[in-house]
Amino acid sequence: MKSAATALRNSYLLQKEKTTFNNKSEKLSLKAFPQSFIDAPLNLIESMTNDPKDRHVLAAAVLAGADYLVTYNLKDFPVRSYEDYNLSVLHPDDFLLSHARSNCCTN
Repeated sequence: MKSAATALRNSYLLQKEKTTFNNKSEKLSLKAFPQSFIDAPLNLIESMTNDPKDRHVLAAAVLAGADYLVTYNLKDFPVRSYEDYNLSVLHPDDFLLSHARSNCCTN
């Protein structure tokens, strides 16, 4: 299972085929965790059908081959926008509960 939490939290927009960083923390994150950044092509971002302001997030998850996209913002990710990508979009509470149950040891 690939977790997209770090990649999506730190994902960035591709503007005019050029990577831009909005603040110092993004630059520091890239330096410390280069594998957490996903460089999604603009045409992939534009092909996403969820909320326009969150299309880069879904594109990053798709490109990363993530099993889950974990977000509080479920309303901007309708099922029809991700159902073809073998991806689940879950609220953080649901993600944690489902993984706690599946990883729980029984004696």
